Amino acid sequence: MICGGSLPLDLSTGGDNKLSFVWEAPDDKVISIAAERGDMEFPPRTRVELELKTPDCEAEYQGIDMKTVTLDFDDGGIGHTQSYTFLNGESFVDLLACGIFTRMQFEPAADGILDLKFKKLTVTALYDSQKMAQGELEYTWSTSGYIWMRKPEDGSIELEDFVGVPSTTTATSSTVLPLATTTSPEAVTDVESTPKPTPLPTSSPPSSSPVNMDTFVASSFLILASVVGAM
Repeated sequence: MICGGSLPLDLSTGGDNKLSFVWEAPDDKVISIAAERGDMEFPPRTRVELELKTPDCEAEYQGIDMKTVTLDFDDGGIGHTQSYTFLNGESFVDLLACGIFTRMQFEPAADGILDLKFKKLTVTALYDSQKMAQGELEYTWSTSGYIWMRKPEDGSIELEDFVGVPSTTTATSSTVLPLATTTSPEAVTDVESTPKPTPLPTSSPPSSSPVNMDTFVASSFLILASVVGAM
């Protein structure tokens, strides 16, 4: 089954020129992504991706400088320590002539453990609103394109029950990190060359495809994905 929808965005009135992408679990759930490297030749990885398209191809291409991007894991106050290495070179925020495409890629930390657990993930980037098409445009999304969180190899991705923080507790345990400071210290070889969006099949891939669709979970089935402009 293919799911899809649309949302209106006016990115020409950016104010402080900030664009945020928000992936959020339902009220009673948290998103959990986990894997261990063990003796694997290549480290397991997860990707958070979102692709939006518009028929109004008037914008000027912008490849956002990842040094301007911030990453915010909000665990809802449960106090979870996020364990990961952020792959700066494999991540991007691209504002295309006909849409928006973003990817954030994570691998295990130095101890070989990938352990993410959060209520909400917010990625915020700086962009130039003057290069965007003027006025409000309708952007569409579909699970036939890129809108998912990837299940890491030999790992798991699931929605877990959220045990709320007691009312006497005011801490939110929200961690904001500039992405430039979380770059992996080691050079990493990407075993899939996918620098630009190419929609993948929604059932079984053709025999020539190197992608194992069992390792992907469409994020639209799990979470609410939203884009906020003109913050």
